[in-house]
Amino acid sequence: MNLRYKWDIIGHQKQLAELEQDLAQNNLSHAYLVSGPQQVGKFSVMKTLAKILQCENNFCHVCQICHHIEKGYHPDTIELTDDGESIKIDQIRELIMRLNTTTQSKYQVVLIQNVERMTLESSNALLKTLEDPPPNVIFLLTTSNLKALLATIISRVRLLKFQNLQTTELADFLKIRYPEKNTQELEALTSLALGKPGKVIQLAENDELFRNYKKMYEELILLMDKEDRVERFLYVATMIKEELPYDDFFQVFLAVARQELLKLSAQNELDEGLVKKRVKLILDLQKTADLLQRNINARLALENLMLAL
Repeated sequence: MNLRYKWDIIGHQKQLAELEQDLAQNNLSHAYLVSGPQQVGKFSVMKTLAKILQCENNFCHVCQICHHIEKGYHPDTIELTDDGESIKIDQIRELIMRLNTTTQSKYQVVLIQNVERMTLESSNALLKTLEDPPPNVIFLLTTSNLKALLATIISRVRLLKFQNLQTTELADFLKIRYPEKNTQELEALTSLALGKPGKVIQLAENDELFRNYKKMYEELILLMDKEDRVERFLYVATMIKEELPYDDFFQVFLAVARQELLKLSAQNELDEGLVKKRVKLILDLQKTADLLQRNINARLALENLMLAL
């Protein structure tokens, strides 16, 4: 699929083609929402779209406007990146006030990363603006949790859904970008990244993180093989005591569960009971990760997960 612009992203060709069609036909929506898993390129695509919209030289990559948007201080491109905090109503009110000021650009572009961080009050305030947006304002939003958004907000945007990449697609990218890495390293990176290009780049360029992930991978395989609940609970206690990142834990544990499921599927005689158990583990991991995002008691949620192994 031939694209006009250099998006600098792996995959999602169909969605990018839809955006380029909107641009070519001058059929831009006043709001776009890209949903999908973390680290699949959602915000990168929206930021590139902001440059395409604002650049006076057809997205030249080198002008002052392109550089300012990349660094986050272009005056008519307002950016709310994910800082781990909720987006409060005062931030949305300040944003709306800025949208009513005089501009120097063709558009005012609003980039909001992980819009599910909005409180109910801020969501309702944004909804009013989405229902009756100021002229020449374009909202570019991303979310990793579409279910957390108000249905009325989703109905006011043009929704693009991103997915994790296929293993082969990610592997082909790795071979080109990191030719110095051997086959074993590439296979480990692909397995641990779970189809997330952002994660695979992070692992490939951070040796310490890669080592930590491989160590955790081996620990979790042993933990699955042993049916000692005390040992499993001790693992949870250590995680909490040492404040290990939960995102890393779920990323690696999902990689373990997926790899085990693939091994089972490749066997001549399927152990259906074990297959169902591994599928359930994947669902339990996703459910527990969602619970922790809602500030559920971490120890209780993780111990319940270990009981379900």
